Amino acid sequence: MIYFILESVNDRIELFQRCLVEKLQERIEKLILAGAGSAILATLSTVVVITVSFLVTFRLATPDIGAYLEVITEHPTLSLLEIIFGMLSGVFTIPVSISFFFFMRERLSPTKVKILFASSIAMFLGSCLLIVLYSFKISIVSDIAPNYVAAVEPEKTDILNRYEDLTLTTNIIQVIVYILIYTLGAGVYGLFTTQIEELKGTIGWTGLASGIFALGVIGLFIDGTFGSVLNFGAQIGSIMFFFWLVSMAYAIFFLYKEGKKDIENENIE
Repeated sequence: MIYFILESVNDRIELFQRCLVEKLQERIEKLILAGAGSAILATLSTVVVITVSFLVTFRLATPDIGAYLEVITEHPTLSLLEIIFGMLSGVFTIPVSISFFFFMRERLSPTKVKILFASSIAMFLGSCLLIVLYSFKISIVSDIAPNYVAAVEPEKTDILNRYEDLTLTTNIIQVIVYILIYTLGAGVYGLFTTQIEELKGTIGWTGLASGIFALGVIGLFIDGTFGSVLNFGAQIGSIMFFFWLVSMAYAIFFLYKEGKKDIENENIE
């Protein structure tokens, strides 16, 4: 009698554990799919940022700081759009750093999973810093730029000095953001992606190349042609990052769809 009672209790515990695992797996699956959707939204936000930035640059009469401050004062809406969508890009990249980890962890060895976890933390922190980076630009649009346009010498020079000090701070943050998101984030993910059968191809190499090119961001602190070339490479790396994001999102949706088909076929059989 006691044996049958214990066996019944054991069966109920096993059933509960299976249900718990299935529920947890469902939540993780939803998290991964949400992260893939977030990757696409982050990419679209960045497209808006690049477009708006080009429109602002196109309006520059001369390539100097004074002309730039005058343009963003005359077109504050463009600058605010750049700030808003830049911050949204950071917000949407945060779920990516979490969901991509859960997607890849079951396809890698325990040692590589630990490295991937550190990479995810780097991408998460970089995304948060990206939001901070764009928040600095609010003071430029709302304070520095309009005050510069309204001021006369020597106030103009003082305001330009303030702008250059702020630019130094934002450049340092930008270097950290690029290294965290693109190099330690996408670069490491890309390296491991090349070792996963379902994801082999250009996806991994795109992420890896993004991380390498992004190191050119140090060109912000190097004068002359060499610094410009490095900075240009960093911009290419940032663009490749979003190609990698979209490719990963597509791969996740595709594998999810194929997995559903396999389950349906098994049920039919």
